[in-house]
Amino acid sequence: MVVKHKKPEPYHPAQKFEIPDEARDRFAQLFAQVREQRAIPQWKVGKDTGLSQTFVSTLELGASGDWSLVNTLRLAKYYGISPQQVADVLGLAETPEEKEASLIPEYLKETVELLKEIPQERIPAVNAALTYFRHKDLPF
Repeated sequence: MVVKHKKPEPYHPAQKFEIPDEARDRFAQLFAQVREQRAIPQWKVGKDTGLSQTFVSTLELGASGDWSLVNTLRLAKYYGISPQQVADVLGLAETPEEKEASLIPEYLKETVELLKEIPQERIPAVNAALTYFRHKDLPF
């Protein structure tokens, strides 16, 4: 029997997204702090970005609302906050371990885990063996 997997729905940039309360508070604090440091009133931010003053206020208060990625990044760009900073503050950024794991093909993950178990002092010997076998005409 063939099992068909349903493809995940693509994420649309205007799609609303939910943010955990703690991350939303950090995010709100960052945006409010930057705006206040620049002494820009909320209505002006809204006017300059094409967003409503209500949206700007909602973000800064950390209130849950209709947050879309497009509007959030538009506001971040206006403030000079990079998308990476937004991801970091919201807790969406991958840890180095997650990033590394996502780069490893599925069929190699078990091998990588085994290699991680090699004691540090044995790594030169393993490298020498791998180099030796790489230059041999082996039937496999």
